Amino acid sequence: MSCVERYVQEHIFIYDRQRFAFWEVIGLQWQDIDFEEQTVSVNRRIRNGDIGKPKTASSIRTIPILKEAMDALIAQKEISGSETWVFTNRYFTEYTSAGQLDWMYKKVLKYVGLPEGRLYNLRHTFATNLIHSDIESITVVSGLLGHNDSIVTQKTYISNVVKSNNIKGRSIFG
Repeated sequence: MSCVERYVQEHIFIYDRQRFAFWEVIGLQWQDIDFEEQTVSVNRRIRNGDIGKPKTASSIRTIPILKEAMDALIAQKEISGSETWVFTNRYFTEYTSAGQLDWMYKKVLKYVGLPEGRLYNLRHTFATNLIHSDIESITVVSGLLGHNDSIVTQKTYISNVVKSNNIKGRSIFG
Protein backbone atom coordinates (compact mmCIF):
# COMPACT_ATOMS: atom_id res chain seq x y z
CA MET A 1 0.00 0.00 0.00
CA SER A 2 1.39 3.38 -0.97
CA CYS A 3 1.68 6.23 1.50
CA VAL A 4 -1.17 8.05 -0.28
CA GLU A 5 -3.42 4.98 -0.14
CA ARG A 6 -2.69 4.53 3.56
CA TYR A 7 -3.28 8.22 4.19
CA VAL A 8 -6.69 8.08 2.53
CA GLN A 9 -7.54 4.79 4.23
CA GLU A 10 -6.88 6.33 7.66
CA HIS A 11 -9.15 9.30 6.85
CA ILE A 12 -11.98 7.10 5.69
CA PHE A 13 -11.58 4.59 8.51
CA ILE A 14 -11.68 7.23 11.22
CA TYR A 15 -14.63 8.96 9.61
CA ASP A 16 -16.50 5.70 9.09
CA ARG A 17 -16.04 4.54 12.67
CA GLN A 18 -17.06 7.74 14.37
CA ARG A 19 -19.85 10.21 14.61
CA PHE A 20 -18.44 13.26 12.88
CA ALA A 21 -19.70 15.50 10.17
CA PHE A 22 -16.85 15.79 7.70
CA TRP A 23 -16.34 19.52 8.32
CA GLU A 24 -15.77 18.48 11.95
CA VAL A 25 -13.24 15.84 10.87
CA ILE A 26 -11.12 18.35 8.98
CA GLY A 27 -11.32 20.73 11.95
CA LEU A 28 -9.78 18.23 14.38
CA GLN A 29 -6.50 19.22 15.98
CA TRP A 30 -4.16 16.96 17.93
CA GLN A 31 -5.03 18.87 21.13
CA ASP A 32 -8.60 17.53 20.68
CA ILE A 33 -7.48 13.90 20.99
CA ASP A 34 -7.03 12.41 24.46
CA PHE A 35 -5.11 9.22 23.79
CA GLU A 36 -5.13 8.21 27.46
CA GLU A 37 -8.89 8.61 27.98
CA GLN A 38 -9.60 7.54 24.37
CA THR A 39 -11.85 10.48 23.60
CA VAL A 40 -12.14 13.13 20.91
CA SER A 41 -13.43 16.63 21.59
CA VAL A 42 -15.23 18.36 18.74
CA ASN A 43 -14.58 22.09 19.17
CA ARG A 44 -14.40 23.49 15.64
CA ARG A 45 -15.22 22.95 12.03
CA ILE A 46 -13.78 24.17 8.78
CA ARG A 47 -16.34 25.18 6.21
CA ASN A 48 -15.62 27.12 3.02
CA GLY A 49 -12.18 28.07 4.29
CA ASP A 50 -13.46 29.46 7.59
CA ILE A 51 -12.42 27.92 10.90
CA GLY A 52 -15.23 28.30 13.39
CA LYS A 53 -17.39 26.70 16.01
CA PRO A 54 -19.45 23.63 15.11
CA LYS A 55 -22.94 24.05 13.68
CA THR A 56 -24.83 24.00 17.00
CA ALA A 57 -24.02 24.05 20.71
CA SER A 58 -24.78 20.32 20.92
CA SER A 59 -22.21 19.72 18.17
CA ILE A 60 -19.51 20.76 20.66
CA ARG A 61 -18.95 17.46 22.42
CA THR A 62 -16.45 14.99 23.80
CA ILE A 63 -17.09 11.46 22.65
CA PRO A 64 -15.49 8.10 23.32
CA ILE A 65 -13.53 6.71 20.42
CA LEU A 66 -13.41 3.10 19.30
CA LYS A 67 -10.12 1.25 19.79
CA GLU A 68 -9.78 0.66 16.04
CA ALA A 69 -10.23 4.37 15.36
CA MET A 70 -7.71 5.22 18.10
CA ASP A 71 -5.20 2.90 16.40
CA ALA A 72 -5.91 4.67 13.11
CA LEU A 73 -5.36 8.05 14.80
CA ILE A 74 -1.99 6.87 16.14
CA ALA A 75 -1.03 5.87 12.59
CA GLN A 76 -2.40 9.17 11.28
CA LYS A 77 -0.14 11.11 13.66
CA GLU A 78 2.84 9.58 11.87
CA ILE A 79 1.68 10.59 8.41
CA SER A 80 -0.21 13.86 8.91
CA GLY A 81 2.92 15.99 8.75
CA SER A 82 1.40 18.50 11.15
CA GLU A 83 1.84 19.27 14.82
CA THR A 84 -1.57 20.98 14.82
CA TRP A 85 -4.01 19.39 12.37
CA VAL A 86 -5.03 15.73 12.51
CA PHE A 87 -5.88 15.65 8.82
CA THR A 88 -3.88 17.59 6.31
CA ASN A 89 -4.02 18.00 2.58
CA ARG A 90 -1.19 17.01 0.24
CA TYR A 91 0.68 20.19 1.22
CA PHE A 92 0.51 19.20 4.92
CA THR A 93 -1.73 22.12 5.81
CA GLU A 94 -5.33 22.06 7.00
CA TYR A 95 -8.11 21.41 4.54
CA THR A 96 -10.03 24.54 3.62
CA SER A 97 -13.23 22.70 2.75
CA ALA A 98 -14.77 19.31 3.25
CA GLY A 99 -15.17 19.15 -0.52
CA GLN A 100 -11.44 18.48 -0.80
CA LEU A 101 -11.80 15.38 1.37
CA ASP A 102 -14.89 14.29 -0.54
CA TRP A 103 -13.01 14.69 -3.84
CA MET A 104 -10.23 12.44 -2.53
CA TYR A 105 -12.78 9.88 -1.34
CA LYS A 106 -14.31 9.72 -4.83
CA LYS A 107 -10.85 9.23 -6.33
CA VAL A 108 -10.19 6.31 -3.97
CA LEU A 109 -13.53 4.68 -4.81
CA LYS A 110 -12.70 4.93 -8.50
CA TYR A 111 -9.17 3.62 -7.88
CA VAL A 112 -10.45 0.47 -6.14
CA GLY A 113 -13.26 -0.06 -8.65
CA LEU A 114 -16.24 0.86 -6.48
CA PRO A 115 -19.16 2.98 -7.66
CA GLU A 116 -19.05 6.69 -6.98
CA GLY A 117 -20.40 7.74 -3.59
CA ARG A 118 -20.44 10.65 -1.19
CA LEU A 119 -18.23 10.71 1.88
CA TYR A 120 -21.14 12.03 3.91
CA ASN A 121 -22.94 8.72 3.33
CA LEU A 122 -20.48 7.12 5.77
CA ARG A 123 -22.01 9.21 8.56
CA HIS A 124 -25.43 7.90 7.57
CA THR A 125 -24.05 4.36 7.64
CA PHE A 126 -22.65 4.90 11.13
CA ALA A 127 -25.96 6.27 12.43
CA THR A 128 -27.98 3.50 10.80
CA ASN A 129 -25.69 0.85 12.29
CA LEU A 130 -26.18 2.40 15.74
CA ILE A 131 -29.94 2.33 15.29
CA HIS A 132 -29.75 -1.35 14.28
CA SER A 133 -27.65 -2.11 17.37
CA ASP A 134 -28.88 -2.76 20.88
CA ILE A 135 -28.63 0.88 21.99
CA GLU A 136 -31.72 1.50 24.08
CA SER A 137 -32.12 5.24 23.54
CA ILE A 138 -32.29 7.40 20.45
CA THR A 139 -31.00 10.18 22.72
CA VAL A 140 -27.66 8.34 22.93
CA VAL A 141 -27.45 8.16 19.13
CA SER A 142 -28.37 11.86 18.86
CA GLY A 143 -25.68 12.84 21.38
CA LEU A 144 -23.00 10.85 19.58
CA LEU A 145 -23.91 12.51 16.30
CA GLY A 146 -24.02 15.99 17.89
CA HIS A 147 -27.66 16.57 17.00
CA ASN A 148 -29.63 19.25 18.87
CA ASP A 149 -32.31 16.79 19.85
CA SER A 150 -33.52 13.32 19.01
CA ILE A 151 -36.16 14.63 16.59
CA VAL A 152 -33.43 15.46 14.06
CA THR A 153 -32.06 11.94 14.38
CA GLN A 154 -35.49 10.37 14.12
CA LYS A 155 -36.43 12.36 11.01
CA THR A 156 -33.11 11.76 9.31
CA TYR A 157 -32.42 8.13 10.14
CA ILE A 158 -35.22 6.20 11.81
CA SER A 159 -37.86 6.79 9.14
CA ASN A 160 -35.41 5.50 6.53
CA VAL A 161 -34.57 2.45 8.63
CA VAL A 162 -38.25 1.65 9.10
CA LYS A 163 -38.97 2.12 5.39
CA SER A 164 -36.04 0.03 4.22
CA ASN A 165 -36.33 -2.78 6.76
CA ASN A 166 -39.95 -2.65 7.92
CA ILE A 167 -38.76 -2.56 11.55
CA LYS A 168 -41.45 -1.85 14.13
CA GLY A 169 -41.66 -1.91 17.88
CA ARG A 170 -37.94 -2.06 18.74
CA SER A 171 -36.95 -0.55 22.07
CA ILE A 172 -34.87 2.18 20.38
CA PHE A 173 -38.10 3.77 19.12
CA GLY A 174 -39.59 4.06 22.62
